Amino acid sequence: MHPHSAHAAQRVVKYRADAGTCEACSLKAKCTPSKKGREVLRYFDESYVDRVKTYRGTFPYEKALRKRRVWDEPLFAEAKDWHGLRRFRLRRLEKVNAEALLIAAGQNVKRLVALRIPARTTRRTSDHITSHGRLSCHRQGRFSTGWQA
Repeated sequence: MHPHSAHAAQRVVKYRADAGTCEACSLKAKCTPSKKGREVLRYFDESYVDRVKTYRGTFPYEKALRKRRVWDEPLFAEAKDWHGLRRFRLRRLEKVNAEALLIAAGQNVKRLVALRIPARTTRRTSDHITSHGRLSCHRQGRFSTGWQA
């Protein structure tokens, strides 16, 4: 098959086999009923999707999914359930990004307030920030100060 035409607006490439090639093929009955030959549409980015599908089941892929389940998904669920982020209220990419950042900032402020850091402590605040720049927390998403007053 050779690329017959590209639909740039749809980001699709149409592949069409020559009619003569299809007529000579023993699998034509199972492949296509067309007299013009087999036609296949493929999205421009579909090769990336195919490559990512091959990652499924590998150790790094499964590890990333487990990590996402603990770190990312609970935060999105919280934004959806508690902060009304079922749909963005604003339009255009820059406004949607700003809205999402405001929701995330609100979640972070809520967590910092929940720490209820006592006035007299023996540890510095920076002791609770991990090497990834996140506050240390339990798997359930509840923050622990670990501070002794």
